[in-house]
Amino acid sequence: MKKSITPKSSVISGPSNVNLFDEVKEWRSELNFYKTELTFLNNLLNQDFTGVLNPKEMTMMAILLESITRKKTNTLPMLLKNVLTHESTLGKISEGFWIEKKAKVVKDHNEIKLKVFVFIHEMRILKKKIFALAEKKITERKKISADFMEGSLAL
Repeated sequence: MKKSITPKSSVISGPSNVNLFDEVKEWRSELNFYKTELTFLNNLLNQDFTGVLNPKEMTMMAILLESITRKKTNTLPMLLKNVLTHESTLGKISEGFWIEKKAKVVKDHNEIKLKVFVFIHEMRILKKKIFALAEKKITERKKISADFMEGSLAL
């Protein structure tokens, strides 16, 4: 496990600017959570949907699985790397460096912030679609099970 980095100076959390370091720690935490969540969503979609979903829904499921794989193998690791690099930069800031490089550091921070926001927004949309498919699967399975039980009780 990585050692937690803390800023060398309280300069970055002064009253006139946002506490960038704390915000980056929050991003890191959220992105690490999404690593686990992507695995869960992948496992959920990889369950047997045979006979429950129509061909259009099966195509949608394949698209969602591809999106999960892309986020898990490309987007998330790259974004997490950017966040960790930025966190390291913030942790090394001295007062002189902050005064000299504040505009660039804040610009970089805002760019990463936008990427994190977009990723989280995309994850919400992805989860909504996956849960809709999973709900349909559960509902159909319950119906099949109920129909079977009614049929077997009538024998």
